[in-house]
Amino acid sequence: KHTLDQNEAIKKDELVTSKLKALMEKYNCDRVWVAEFHNGGHTYSGKSFQRFSTTYEVVSHGISPEAVNTQNIPTSIFSLFFKKLNEVGYYYTSNVKKTDDPMSFAMQNFWENKGVSSFLCLSIKDIEGNFVGFLCLDGVINDLSFNKDEISKLMLTSSNLAGYLEV
Repeated sequence: KHTLDQNEAIKKDELVTSKLKALMEKYNCDRVWVAEFHNGGHTYSGKSFQRFSTTYEVVSHGISPEAVNTQNIPTSIFSLFFKKLNEVGYYYTSNVKKTDDPMSFAMQNFWENKGVSSFLCLSIKDIEGNFVGFLCLDGVINDLSFNKDEISKLMLTSSNLAGYLEV
């Protein structure tokens, strides 16, 4: 059983939020958020549902926060997306509306409802290599553009973030 006193939880939350704000400023993003996987319930037969929920989010001025709208979402809806994210470590789309990637088609409505025009998602894996969540950098007003070196650095940042998320 994990225990965490409220002061430690607040310190952890402030630390994660400050890291997200730094990423938002460095890469000129409009929204940066973290989602974590969890067991969101069971079917009538007792089968466990895996879901994801946004646990941290920072937004730039004039951008709507979307964390409340991304709670308890079944991962099965985006299984191909998560499969690639787990295998490759990232998923980048420079223009949500102009893509020929079938995985982007599946997620296009999700991103458009959040007002996103471009995004980079990075897997978050714990110290044992388990895929526990993901970090997203969204472009809403600003179009995001990342080169391979930036993506590599952000993948390292994402892996370091896992340590802050653990209790």
